[in-house]
Parts: sequence; structure tokens; C-alpha cells
Amino acid sequence: MDGHFFRGGRWVIDINDQDIMGHLFELKLSKDMQLIINYFAYFLFVDTERLGQNEFSVRHQEIKDGILAIMNKRYDTGARQISSIIEGIVKDSLFNDGCIDNSLPYSNWTGDFHEHPQPRNFFQLLEGALQDPRSRIGRVIYYPPEEEIYHTSEMIRNPLAHGTRTAAILEDYKALFFILVLLFHDIVNPHNYQFDDKYRRWIYFTQRNLRLSGEDSIMERVIEIAGMQNLDIEKVRINFSQIQ
Repeated sequence: MDGHFFRGGRWVIDINDQDIMGHLFELKLSKDMQLIINYFAYFLFVDTERLGQNEFSVRHQEIKDGILAIMNKRYDTGARQISSIIEGIVKDSLFNDGCIDNSLPYSNWTGDFHEHPQPRNFFQLLEGALQDPRSRIGRVIYYPPEEEIYHTSEMIRNPLAHGTRTAAILEDYKALFFILVLLFHDIVNPHNYQFDDKYRRWIYFTQRNLRLSGEDSIMERVIEIAGMQNLDIEKVRINFSQIQ
């Protein structure tokens, strides 16, 4: 009888992760883009249930469609879809966090943290979310600087939204793709981070301003100011001891 009739023997696969990394290197992808591609692979294959119930997970299929367009080298199409998804995640999360109302045609900020009373574009929405301590965006991870977000809004999001086609290469959309990855960490919070870095920064600057004005920067005074600004008092208590 043939010894391999019932699938006997040993199957040896003579390829490994160093081999594929070598092939990727031939494509001249930067380390940043290799990192983004790894995240894209995760988004494509992770079960939606593992992402929880949130503004990111409800757009999981759209996110995958945008990533597949990128993988097929339809960079403009994929980047346009991903930029629209990002804007939707940001806007919905701001509303759910009580940072904006549902006024039409433009929402209004509900707090006094913002230079513009109404966020009217990609930049004002995302930058406003990062400035508002009540928003989940920016609570667990740092985002690109303001000028980089402005560049993403004016040079990527706006032209794509108006149907402009460009000769851009994959690397040109790097900042946009990183923002999607950062939103995943904030909205899904896959590592179950218990603190809130935005509240920590707010507490730090509030204490600094109190000291500069000659007041005691004790927790009771910080909590009083937090109440005046409609912030979450319990979050202030939890995070206060973390910056002492």
C-alpha cells in the first residue's frame, strides 16, 4: 500500500517572514507604509464583533472597501473613501460625546473650547475634537501636529471630495491612513486603556494657570472649574492623581 495514501509524510514550507519582508523591500515601501499595510491587513480580516459597538465598527465594511481599493492601486478612490469614513467617525463620535449638536446645515460646538463656533470642514472637525477634552478622539494616543492635519484636509480630503484626480503615490496619503489607525485606537480602544490623556493634559494646564494666577491648584478647585466647563467630574478625579 502507498504510504502516502492517508496523507503521510511531512510537509516542509521553505518560505518565511524574512522572505516576504525582502519582497516588500523590493517595492521600496517605507517603514511607515509597511506598518500601515499591516494594520490594513488586520482591518480586512478581523471580525466586526471584535471591534465592539461603536462609530468605527459600524463602518467596518466601508473601511474594508476603501482598503481593497488601495490594495488594487486605486489610490484616489480608496483615499477618498477613507477620508469620508474618517470624517463620519469624527462627526458621529463628537455628537455621541455631547461635543456638537445636530443643527443644520452645520452643527454647533456645545462647549467653549473652540475658535470656530461651527465646524465646517475636515480640519475644523478633527482639530476641534482633539482640542475638546470631552471627545474620545485623542484620549489614548497622539495625533499628527495641527499643520499636518490642515495639510491632510486641504491637500488630500478637499480635492478628493470634489472629484480631483491626482498622480499621487501611496506615500502621499500616509498621514490620512495613520489618522484611521489612530481613530481605531481611540474609538475601539483595543488595549482597554483606562485613563484619559486629554483630561490629564487639561488638568495639567488648569493647574498651571491656577498657579500663575496665585491660586492653589488643589483638586477641589480643578473640579470646580471642570464643572463650569461641563466636563466629566469623575474623569477629573480618576486622572488627577496620575499627573501629580
